[in-house]
Amino acid sequence: MGSNTIIRRRYRSNLIIGVIFSVAIIAALVSEIYQAPITTGANLDTHLTVLGDIKYDEVVQITIQNKLGTLELSRNSSNDNLWELTSPKQLPANQGPINGLIDALRVVTTRKFYQPDSINMTNFSLENPLASMTFTKNDGTKQIVKQGIINPINRSTYITVLGLNKIIHIDAIEFNPSSLDVSGLINSAIFAIKPSSVTAMKLSRLSRNSHGNIQFEIAKNGERWIDSKNVELNGDDINEYINSLTAIHGPIILDNLDEKQAEEVSKQLESVAYKFDLTLNENNNISYTVSNPIKDFPGLKLVSYKDVMVKASNRPQVYIIDKDKLKSLTQTTQGQFKALQIKKLFY
Repeated sequence: MGSNTIIRRRYRSNLIIGVIFSVAIIAALVSEIYQAPITTGANLDTHLTVLGDIKYDEVVQITIQNKLGTLELSRNSSNDNLWELTSPKQLPANQGPINGLIDALRVVTTRKFYQPDSINMTNFSLENPLASMTFTKNDGTKQIVKQGIINPINRSTYITVLGLNKIIHIDAIEFNPSSLDVSGLINSAIFAIKPSSVTAMKLSRLSRNSHGNIQFEIAKNGERWIDSKNVELNGDDINEYINSLTAIHGPIILDNLDEKQAEEVSKQLESVAYKFDLTLNENNNISYTVSNPIKDFPGLKLVSYKDVMVKASNRPQVYIIDKDKLKSLTQTTQGQFKALQIKKLFY
């Protein structure tokens, strides 16, 4: 009696295990048949040029559509090295994600190719893509790349490219276009420059009745930095100074101003406190004007006379920043750039 009960229990256990195993096999087969895509070729290129023969400096406009909205970016009209967000707002753009996206898509590492049939397009979310990117060249031609699902386990994603009749399984894109939004693209750096491109600087303290007093004026002569008297300066100190400027960010960027706000900006910038002139490579000049401390501003809660406005000549936006955060600029004088110490050798 006891032995028969044990046998029946073992039989039931084996039967349950067998059913579970069979269900798993069937599920795997169904997944393989209905979900797994079909590769289109045995010979697979490990690298693919997604943007074709488009060179980095030929891309002048980028449109990114994702679940968060539509972003439009264009190169700055006066500085090709800078990108600007033109829609949904006109703001300076963070160069890192944009340059990274272009670099990531120029040559991608491919894993597999798949037929772009309706099943595969649906399985990989390419009929309703997570992101669609349009790259426009300076001659008006466009390249469109669509991104489907992302596999976070093996760090891969699926894309289609205009002109290529296939789905491409690639390594995940480092700067994920499906998660880009306005906040991730805004560049709040006031001095949005490449430090190595600076060839001359001049800071003037202005007053209402004069052209101002020059606090410092220095220029690059070959690999040397010199002052207005042709005295060689310490290049390391100057490079450190330029890097410190690029780290200054404005927490408030004024855009889409109403009439009252626009009038206040014009009023504050009519008589500025400082003018900072930068010369970059190829004689590209940028002037920054710094207002006197402002008492208030329509629509904003500010501490009276604690903030100033900063306006760059190559950008339409105006920044509001705590005046103390600009001390590295406004309180710098010629004497702070020490002359290069020349050691004399005696024989």
